[in-house]
Amino acid sequence: MSAPAYESYKDSGVATIGHMPTSWMIAQLKRIATLVYGDALASELRIPGDVKVFGSNGPVGQHNVANTSEPVIFVGRKGSCGALTWSDDAGFAIDTVYYIDENSSQVNLRWLYWVLHTLGLSQTSQDTGVPGLSREVAHSSPVPLPSSAEQTAIAAFLDRETGKIDALIEAQTRLIELLKEKRQAVISHAVTKGLNLDAPMKDSGIEWVGHVPAHWDVVAVKRMIDLATSGPRGWSDMQSESGSLFFQSQCIGRAMEAVFDNATLITPPDDADAERARLRHDDVVVCITGGRTGAVAHIRELPEASYINQHVCLLRPRGLELSGRFLAYAMFSYAGQEQLSLSMYGLKQGLGLDQVRSHKFTVPPKKEQEAIVSFLDLRFAEFESLICHSEEAITLLTERRAALISAAVTGKIDVRGLVNIESEAA
Repeated sequence: MSAPAYESYKDSGVATIGHMPTSWMIAQLKRIATLVYGDALASELRIPGDVKVFGSNGPVGQHNVANTSEPVIFVGRKGSCGALTWSDDAGFAIDTVYYIDENSSQVNLRWLYWVLHTLGLSQTSQDTGVPGLSREVAHSSPVPLPSSAEQTAIAAFLDRETGKIDALIEAQTRLIELLKEKRQAVISHAVTKGLNLDAPMKDSGIEWVGHVPAHWDVVAVKRMIDLATSGPRGWSDMQSESGSLFFQSQCIGRAMEAVFDNATLITPPDDADAERARLRHDDVVVCITGGRTGAVAHIRELPEASYINQHVCLLRPRGLELSGRFLAYAMFSYAGQEQLSLSMYGLKQGLGLDQVRSHKFTVPPKKEQEAIVSFLDLRFAEFESLICHSEEAITLLTERRAALISAAVTGKIDVRGLVNIESEAA
């Protein structure tokens, strides 16, 4: 939407703000609000009660005393450095985050919430050397200060317009999830039922697979591969500024692709371990430890010599019997991911090589595998294109949101005539 400018401007004297309306002033944040740290309710002092205790990552317990009024702005301090959350619920007990409430602010609190988005709080550093928000740096931040009436108008305008943008972002996010679900359904059907809808079926003997074409085999991965291995331990110490690519879990892309752009470099020894850990065309890789356990990629192209690390399992299919890409699709499917998930062990997510080797999947004849792969590659590309378009839309909407907030709180646009304060409040 287009918005008018103010009648006259002056130089704010602050590079990040630039020109601002002539009637506005510049004030340091500490002159209009205080970041309060909830350390009075540290964990050892908590007394059980009905009041939620909030820390850097959300609720962390209960207390019998609240130390905030309503509404309140949560400002992340450590892992969520600079993250902003607005809550107009009842009082909270604040533990390891900063907060600003009506008692610690001299301005319209909702307006201040939008201003804080423009101060780059996540870029401040913790005075003690621990990564996190520095209250001293935040308090010294210059803030463009309009009149009380303008604060109210700006807050109402941004509440309304960002609400519209947020709804569009949410719709695109939902669409992405639906596309991913549909993509998985197409893959799962193709690798367990095939492309011939009239093919005679048999019970696969696997609960999460159900019936499969009668002429297909149901086998363990180990029966169809020449090699299953993970990278040698201790190779992380061999990373260097030059050498071969070191393939780690972050190199497994979201769309079953190998992403070498973010691979580190390694100088491996010239021995049997290195030869065993070296990737080849048509290999399949599976993440076997950490948060990405179960992620799958198919090696279609190798830009140069590449070696896996200890957190990645390499599967080398027997080319005459099994297409590596078909195996990757089978393990990427709902049925494949379900089986991998059920095989995970321990408090930390992880898979053993024996569990990967014992992974069961359905195997059609090689020609049928190739037909299924060709079909899925086409459909996969279609879904990926639609997902990318939605992600691009989210990026543009997010940029639009940030630009709108900045323009409103720095006075680049005059929103006073664009909102009816009484109707907005209603």
